[in-house]
Amino acid sequence: MKTAIIAGATGAIGTELLAILLNAAEYDQVHCLVRRPLGFSHSKLIVHLIDFDEWDPQTLISTHSELMHGQVFCCLGSTLKQAGFLDAFKRIDIDYVLSVAKFAEESSAEGFSLISAIGANASSSNYYTQTKGEVEQQVQQHHIPAIRIFRPSLLHAKRAQFRLGEYVGFMLLTVLSPLLQGKLKKYRAISTKQVAKALYLTSIEEHDGVVIFESDAIQNY
Repeated sequence: MKTAIIAGATGAIGTELLAILLNAAEYDQVHCLVRRPLGFSHSKLIVHLIDFDEWDPQTLISTHSELMHGQVFCCLGSTLKQAGFLDAFKRIDIDYVLSVAKFAEESSAEGFSLISAIGANASSSNYYTQTKGEVEQQVQQHHIPAIRIFRPSLLHAKRAQFRLGEYVGFMLLTVLSPLLQGKLKKYRAISTKQVAKALYLTSIEEHDGVVIFESDAIQNY
């Protein structure tokens, strides 16, 4: 039995990934670690309501042995605007993510897939790319056979709330796409559906150790 575990299945990428995995022949069960009910059911779907501020990964594993040896996908993430202030943003993008990495390690996961961001760098002067770089470094300290890190460029997604800045940025990068060649190709805007597709396809490939997928590589899937 092949098992997938998604943290953040209600987000833009997580929603797309969940739909793909529920229809994927390679996975027999899809477990979702979420803060609120999904609102639908499926024969493969098992939902675990989690308070990421207080949960204990080991307790969850001990009561659900079917979570062992799965593929873990971490689609958690926020923005400063969404979080409200910097500490809240870092709690979601570092603390919550690392708790899922701990879960992956303790459940002897076959692989761990992390959504990061283009330009992630722990030494960056930008709080967003610095945070993403920091969490990338810390995730790599966990003992997981395969760690896949995805650094998508500006995301285009169907969202419940319209984001003017995201829309303008997407349209601008779409217009400029023909000019973004070579090393600049990774800056092309990318859809959340394309990222989710890459998450799925790389999870059924052979990847050992740490592999980083820049946005142009994600586009190739």
